[in-house]
Amino acid sequence: MLMSDDLSLLAQVIEAGGFTAASRRTGIPKSRLSRRVAELEARLGVTLIHRDARRFAVTELGLRLYRHGAAIRAEAEAAALIAQEALAEPSGPLRIACPVVLAELIIGRLAAEFAAAHPLVQLNVTVTTGVEEIMPPGCDLMIRPTPSTLADSTLVARRLLVAPFALVATPAWVAAAGQPRTPAQLNGRDGVGWWQQGDAPRWQLQGPGAAAAEIAIRPRFVTDNLLVARDAALAGLGLARLSRHIVAEDLAGGRLVEALPGWSPPPMTFYAVYPSPRALKPVGRRFLDHLAAGLDDRQS
Repeated sequence: MLMSDDLSLLAQVIEAGGFTAASRRTGIPKSRLSRRVAELEARLGVTLIHRDARRFAVTELGLRLYRHGAAIRAEAEAAALIAQEALAEPSGPLRIACPVVLAELIIGRLAAEFAAAHPLVQLNVTVTTGVEEIMPPGCDLMIRPTPSTLADSTLVARRLLVAPFALVATPAWVAAAGQPRTPAQLNGRDGVGWWQQGDAPRWQLQGPGAAAAEIAIRPRFVTDNLLVARDAALAGLGLARLSRHIVAEDLAGGRLVEALPGWSPPPMTFYAVYPSPRALKPVGRRFLDHLAAGLDDRQS
């Protein structure tokens, strides 16, 4: 079996251009480096490096194994950096963009807790509508919601939260609608909408046994803010698709009811997106870990 340490040492020797130079770089005796590479060649039954007093040349197979060794070393260095960052105190500026409702409900509190726990951090929280697909200029990471899978992009995504939604209305509205029993009976009814401008007011619903339906809504009231949509639903303006977390107290108190029991809109998934693992600052990685832990506690 190939030893990862042997491949890593091979990569360092090849990058240095010789055993003597690699010994100076690594502090490992030249004799040990030479022995380890020779043992690797003997184990494989191949020549990886031609070396004598006048020549140091890497074979084609040596170059192929070098790429694996370099990758192993890079991963090991990245793991060591993560461990160092975990022990170091987070510091420096961090700018995040977050949908306004999520910022008001929980992300703002978790961000404030993080800043309070780490005095050397300068945290900037910018609120968004939640429909932006492009990260605002200067931001290190952005919280992005989506009702389906995240669209392919050049950004790295880390899933943070899956928020279930409910189809709700006031008891009086449901009674006036004749206590609907099927999705079809909701077609053409008044709705409190939140959608991007230009989207058709058609809502997807999920029902028992993986059933699915689509209903056409008459947009009585439209907003890009879920808290405003909740207020409109409480005012009796029609059906609304709202996070169960937002309407939990209203459902418990009977101010709102599920308009069609057993049927609900698809959940909303929230991702943290950022350019690349290497581009995200150490303070950003620590902040994401803090967010993930805080959101896990909320869902448990």
